[in-house]
Amino acid sequence: KPIIASTAGASIEDIDQVVSFFTHRNKEFGIMHCVGQYPTPDENLHVSQIDFLKKRYPKVRIGFSTHEDPSNTNIIPIAMAMGATIFEKHVAIPTEKYDINAYSSTPEQFEAWLNSALYAQKICGIGNERLPINKEEKNSLRALQRGVFAKHKIKQGDIIKSEDVYF
Repeated sequence: KPIIASTAGASIEDIDQVVSFFTHRNKEFGIMHCVGQYPTPDENLHVSQIDFLKKRYPKVRIGFSTHEDPSNTNIIPIAMAMGATIFEKHVAIPTEKYDINAYSSTPEQFEAWLNSALYAQKICGIGNERLPINKEEKNSLRALQRGVFAKHKIKQGDIIKSEDVYF
């Protein structure tokens, strides 16, 4: 089964060793940027660590284990835009005996979080290849053309043809 390892509280040397251990054993694994502070204040989320981990371990899937205020749906789009592809979130249902802790989401909060993730996926789009030309974009840009530029020197008196210019 695939392995998911958290980086919470780990030094870069620890993470290097874990990545090396799993890589040399041909294990399918990913590592999660995680802050082991429950709940994690926004200023300690350091979501940019996802980009750091992606650059340091380009062949390893990087994820985000999240413990921020459960009503905050702004973090998941940022994590996705940074390149996280695996996610972990605490969900809880209160009972008569147990209440929900400060970092676990209710099912309704989780649904809002998930909708935010789906929206982020939609707007982030495809990032690992250049997209084909979008006809609407091309038409829009063509409608906005404002300048005509010479492709080469044109002498006084020369008749300018379409092949002599570009827009």
